[in-house]
Amino acid sequence: MQKMTTPLDPCEVSRIFWSLPFEKRQYRVVSERMFPDATPDELTKYDSQIGKLVRQWDLEKKVHHLVVEEALQSRYLPLLPDLEDQIVRRFGLRDVVVVDTTRLRTPSGNPTDNDEEWRRHNDLIHMHLGMWAGRIATTLIRAKDVVGTSGGRALYYTAASCHIPPSSSYFPERVVSLTGQISNRMWQQTNFESIVPPSLDADSIASLLKSALGTTAAPRYVNGPITQPNKRVNVSDVTVALIGIGALAGEHRLLRFEGFSELDSVQKELFALRKLVTDTDPPAEGPGPFHHWVGDVCNSLFVVDRALDGSTLKPAIALRLKGLVQKLNEKMVLTTPTKLAQICQKGVVLAIAGGRHKAAAVAHVLAQRPPWITHLVIDEHVGRHLLQSRAS
Repeated sequence: MQKMTTPLDPCEVSRIFWSLPFEKRQYRVVSERMFPDATPDELTKYDSQIGKLVRQWDLEKKVHHLVVEEALQSRYLPLLPDLEDQIVRRFGLRDVVVVDTTRLRTPSGNPTDNDEEWRRHNDLIHMHLGMWAGRIATTLIRAKDVVGTSGGRALYYTAASCHIPPSSSYFPERVVSLTGQISNRMWQQTNFESIVPPSLDADSIASLLKSALGTTAAPRYVNGPITQPNKRVNVSDVTVALIGIGALAGEHRLLRFEGFSELDSVQKELFALRKLVTDTDPPAEGPGPFHHWVGDVCNSLFVVDRALDGSTLKPAIALRLKGLVQKLNEKMVLTTPTKLAQICQKGVVLAIAGGRHKAAAVAHVLAQRPPWITHLVIDEHVGRHLLQSRAS
């Protein structure tokens, strides 16, 4: 193995880094390929050297490279422009991207009966939406922008797919985290080529974005758990926000909270909320969409006003849900919808949402005034049900 005292070859470092597909373009991957026998501590030291060389040699135009990515390009699913135009006109968004996920085989049976297949299907949807969202985000970001990011699977793939070429001059000023930390264990899988990392928190996504977008300033992290007392997220300077829209169902970390030390202080509220949504949500049966009464943006929970068919909760249940949601939001370190609306007024909020259990949550977000988001990336199933919805 090459010793740390031996200088790294800048050309070889650059060649490996820029020949990687977007979602694998990370300094650690280069370290592992150059030094397969290195220990984790040694790889960490190489990461720093490799990052410096990539930035120095490419930004100073000392390395010229040609990257052929035919295999990557073939992996992007097609878009549905007609559906996109209809959603833009109906909901007043600046832009919508609808990814044709019908090419992904829909699992058989119901999610409760075929959990593994539906989980894999959901993972693939997040990956493909994130790949497109990364390309869209790159076109929206300009020099001096401050980019905020939440956490989650879709945001991981979004960050991994962002790339501003070294020859460009519009690197954003800084990347910041929009939410506090919650441990990530249930997504440590190897379902496809890109292995989801041990952390999907906003801080980790911000670190990945910093490298992908070429910012020189250190990211502004939350540096603490989502229930950290007396902590607030500073978004006063954020001009571009990358967020997910979630539904409190399935693998949501606020639903599977046992064993998460960051959530110990709100376990009482989470127990009550889980029981209430379990008793209230309709069963996940048939081809979907699967309705859930509680959604989230940046881990800020909200109660869905009405289902896609126009039905609403009984007032007493709605009142209890809203009370629990308010208590939890007040105890968590997150970016509120009010703050997102303020970012919309001066810049961009790009939301990514996929999976058959999120249609009602997306419809709720799109109905809000002033708007919480300006741009949206969704899958074909969510897009068609939005147009059929009576919820907005």
